[in-house]
Amino acid sequence: MDESSASGFSRHLPPGSFRRGFAFRLIAVAFALCCLGIYMLYQRHLSNIAWAYRFDGWTAHSKAALFKHLTLGRQDGDRALVRWETRVRPRILVDGAYDGIDEIRLHLGALADNGVPLVFEEEAPGDLTIIVTDDLYGESDPAVRRELYGLAGTGEKDVRRLLSKVKADRAQCYFLASYYDPRGPLQVGLAPWGMRGGVVVIRKSLTGFARTYCLMRQLTQVMGLFENAPADLPVVTSFDGQGRLAGMTPLDWSMLRLLYDRRLRAGMDAAELDALLPGILSAP
Repeated sequence: MDESSASGFSRHLPPGSFRRGFAFRLIAVAFALCCLGIYMLYQRHLSNIAWAYRFDGWTAHSKAALFKHLTLGRQDGDRALVRWETRVRPRILVDGAYDGIDEIRLHLGALADNGVPLVFEEEAPGDLTIIVTDDLYGESDPAVRRELYGLAGTGEKDVRRLLSKVKADRAQCYFLASYYDPRGPLQVGLAPWGMRGGVVVIRKSLTGFARTYCLMRQLTQVMGLFENAPADLPVVTSFDGQGRLAGMTPLDWSMLRLLYDRRLRAGMDAAELDALLPGILSAP
């Protein structure tokens, strides 16, 4: 088509119609891409979050398997159920001024409301110590070092080994738990597999989502839900170790309540749990 015929053709169209049609096409393409992006986001994340709030569709067997994974780890039989069998008296140690105290207390209160035997006493607390500091490993603060190495009689060598791993992972927060493993040296007066002490360390400089996630995750783990959820779990959970949620889902709270169900006790192995969990989980 030569130039004259092209210009003659354009005179038969309403003024500006070509520009309007092109704009409409751009809008339609942008809308389609936006819908595709939302669909992909739903497939990848939002559908998982929806499932997290619809976990009642799981069978009792699925819930029991997740519970055993969170408490016993990947190797059933390597460890028995560990939890606090006595009252837990928390105390908070802060290196200077800190605006997150209320957030810590709020989560502790939620844990107590969901079965953890937390007791808030003014005198002689200390079963669970929450340390807020930027000296995460007690390298410069003797007070932090004493708290870490004095964890309910835990040997300094063991604590050093744990801290070296935490430091290698560049963790911003972590927990240490001490419980009586009856496969080790005999310790009179301690319930087998019962928790006897715990420390949670939070980096003081954390703010916002990172601080909320660290507080929630570590304070919950030190109650006995030690392990991360399986990587292929078809729901989003605060136990997945990915840091996607700053709060606990109904599924997460149900796992904590199950851990402190009065029909369970510290020291139960996988076989004992298999005998009890289906009945507990299927009850209305």
